[in-house]
Amino acid sequence: MAHEVRTRNCQRDVYFQKASNQSSVQYTGNSYIECHQSVATYTPTAGATYVVVEYTTMTSEQTNYNNAYFKLQLSSDGGSSYSNVGDGYTVATGQVNDDDGYGGILQLTFRYMVPTSTWSGERTTRIRGFSVSEDWGQSGNTYRSQLHHFDHYLNNQSMKYYNPSLKIYSI
Repeated sequence: MAHEVRTRNCQRDVYFQKASNQSSVQYTGNSYIECHQSVATYTPTAGATYVVVEYTTMTSEQTNYNNAYFKLQLSSDGGSSYSNVGDGYTVATGQVNDDDGYGGILQLTFRYMVPTSTWSGERTTRIRGFSVSEDWGQSGNTYRSQLHHFDHYLNNQSMKYYNPSLKIYSI
């Protein structure tokens, strides 16, 4: 019996990078930040239809009802200037419910599928994020999320951090 091997949507030319020994959080605020470990250079496989960019990290809110927005950007000049790709992602976190002032922790994996018609040749990627929530009249509050924050239920022990990763491949 013969079996057909299907290779049409297989991952090809996989690029992977992961931070090691992440030792701090990044805070989203009212201006864009470049997410740690999101910058890489990649060239699509000849004949591919899409380039897939996957970025994984952990996040927690630092204040009530934060919404953070993340977008993929590409550069064709080695990172001197970038253009937005697609609409990005909005991540909503809920109300603070614990005693130390931090809300729930979420693992985030953003997956951007970029048609090769808009990604020809070598491109440099980066993911940027900012907080889009408003103050809602609570004077002095800045709504922001903490990226790479792994665990805060430690009874005042030291904070643990998540090592973010980036995976890029052609399909």
